[in-house]
Amino acid sequence: MVVQGEPWPRTAVLEDSVQSGSEGSLSCIGLTDEGARRIAEEHPGLTRLRACNADKLTDDGMAAICSLESLEEVDLSGLLRVTPPGLGALARLPRLHSLALWDVRVDDRAAAALSELPGLHRLELCGASITGLGLASLAQLPELRALHLSRCFQLGTAPLSLLSRMPQLSELRIDGCPDCDQASLGWLAPLQELERLDLSTWDRLGAEGLDHVAGLPRLAGLDLSQTAVTDEDLEQLWRLPLLADLDLTWCTQITDQALEILTGHRLRRLSLCTTRITDDGLAYLADIPSLQWVDLDGCAGLSEQSIQELERTGVCVRR
Repeated sequence: MVVQGEPWPRTAVLEDSVQSGSEGSLSCIGLTDEGARRIAEEHPGLTRLRACNADKLTDDGMAAICSLESLEEVDLSGLLRVTPPGLGALARLPRLHSLALWDVRVDDRAAAALSELPGLHRLELCGASITGLGLASLAQLPELRALHLSRCFQLGTAPLSLLSRMPQLSELRIDGCPDCDQASLGWLAPLQELERLDLSTWDRLGAEGLDHVAGLPRLAGLDLSQTAVTDEDLEQLWRLPLLADLDLTWCTQITDQALEILTGHRLRRLSLCTTRITDDGLAYLADIPSLQWVDLDGCAGLSEQSIQELERTGVCVRR
């Protein structure tokens, strides 16, 4: 799924060398405590900050970052030395509406602190150690519209029942959740505003699970990559009239029959990377007139001729 908002500046910050990428935005690599202090001193009006691979940053550096009260978007990754209380300082940023924490030690205490950000619209957590208790805290965020829970392995079977308390969500990513089964997707029913859903890597996903997903009337984007869905399972997608973006990457049970089932659908983007489709199946794409882009990378059963014929129809092909 694509992060909303303007693209981040390309300028990198290497260790303690601080350079502004664009007015109000800063992108950093390897940020240290000293670098964080310099940012706070030299860019007091900063609104967007990205710090990647900041494994030397400690709670002191986080305190400096959290002194920038004008921050609206923060994207942090690899904070190996920042403690949960240090992360809790983010709750002091009154204007923060978008927060991404990738491979950061977010536990239930940190989640409780983040729940005090009433204006937070978007939250991305990857590799967090939160349990159901932490997710219950996040469910209290009144303005949250987009929630990503990736590789949060300690959630157990709690996530979906608690997510039913967030009917305002329009975007949800919940991948790498090995304890969740198809029946648990029934808890998504209250999320009637959901427009994008990522269930990638759900190895037990099938017809029952997609039956629950098909009850989300506003769904426009669905990521089923690296799941065990079959051709027949996709019949459920006809109950999603607004579905425009479908990702079936590495769905190794998908064959030509799936494309026959999708004939006449209103899809605009379709990823079939590393599926079992052949030239015969590719011909069905001509009966999806709305199709604009398709990913055929790794589809060993396709000939160059059939791909070129598809491109001549105006469809953009990744291969």
